[in-house]
Order: sequence, then C-alpha cells, then structure tokens
Amino acid sequence: MKFAWTAGSRIKINAQDAGERLQHLRKKRRGYVMASDVVKDAKNPDSPLHDHFDWNDTEAARKWRLDQAGYLLRSITVVYEDDGVGNRQPVRSFVRVHHPDDMENVGYEDTKIAMSDDRLRLQVLTQAKQELKVWTRRYRRLTEFASVVAEADAVLA
Repeated sequence: MKFAWTAGSRIKINAQDAGERLQHLRKKRRGYVMASDVVKDAKNPDSPLHDHFDWNDTEAARKWRLDQAGYLLRSITVVYEDDGVGNRQPVRSFVRVHHPDDMENVGYEDTKIAMSDDRLRLQVLTQAKQELKVWTRRYRRLTEFASVVAEADAVLA
C-alpha cells in the first residue's frame, strides 16, 4: 500500500511510515485500531508516530483547551423564533472566518452577521464548498451515495 496525507493536511511526519505503523497497530488489534492504541505506541520515541504529538504537557494542555474552545464555538446553535414560514430550525451561532482586521488568524463570527457581510459570506460559502469537495472525495466510491455525490458535483461545477 502507498500512503499519503489528505490534501491540506498539516501533519509533518512521513505518511508512508505512519500508514504502515497504523496498519500494524490495526492488525495487532485484529481488525481495528483505537486512538488510545496510537497514543500508547507514539509515546515510544522510536515510533514513526512519535513526532506528530506534543509531549510537553503544558503546551499540549493549552492546545487541548483551544481545541475545546473551538468545539464549543462550532457546536452552539441558535433557534430563531420564526424564519418566516413557521420553522424553528437550529442554526450554528458562529462560523469560522478571517476577520477584516486580522487576516492572519481565523476566528468565529456570529452567523447572521457573517452572512449579511459580502466578504464574510463569500468566506463561509467558499469554506462550505471546500468541505463538500472533501466529503465527495471521501465517499465518492460508495455506491450508496452515488446520487448525492452526483448532486454535489453539480453544485460544485
């Protein structure tokens, strides 16, 4: 097997070495691998997975809390009382955008505000299209999703 990281991945370790090690761990488990298996293996400095992890506990804890904050921001929804047709569907409260005053970093803007600003709206729609491309790439070969992939391809064209 030839291994590679997905497009846009920020992982710096060798994909072939990592893929082979992950397959080895999967076989040890007789058919599946758990995240805890990966971390346990990666603790060994000789593991090809070792350098992917931050072993400085203070820095790792800071990064984990940032991840938790991002998850919180991505998970909160708002339910508007009336959308004009009587529906009360939840909408994500925040969307991830580059703010006009700080193009180097991403942050989260209120969805309603972002969608009413032309520049931020374009960012949100561009990100949505990118996520749809990734989804179609991931599931394109599953015949059960052929019609959905075809629709997504039409939207993306």
